[in-house]
Amino acid sequence: MRDAVSQHLYTYWNEIRGSRLAPKRFEIEPSRISAILPDTFVLERIDTATSRFRLAGTRICEAFAAEFRGLNIMDMFGDEDRITLERQCAVRQQPTAEEIAEVAREVVDDFMKAFLRQK
Repeated sequence: MRDAVSQHLYTYWNEIRGSRLAPKRFEIEPSRISAILPDTFVLERIDTATSRFRLAGTRICEAFAAEFRGLNIMDMFGDEDRITLERQCAVRQQPTAEEIAEVAREVVDDFMKAFLRQK
């Protein structure tokens, strides 16, 4: 990961999840990542076509002049980009943590590229 914010969040995530695929929601303590919250977003995956923003940091919202919380990230893109993202979000039934991390990195990179093309 190239960005310090991503590295910080990834390290924290790995600490609290241990050997599990992901931590429980109640285990996440925002105070432990307070320095990076303005630059952080969290998505809740409903299905391959729906991933809603559960958290969207203030710096992100200000940069795009929009409030993202509650929005489906897939609705932010045109058909071609949405199909690409949906394909990348489709994972096997029991993916490894490394596979999830790789998909997450690709989705974030594609999200930023596609969003900037829309502007």
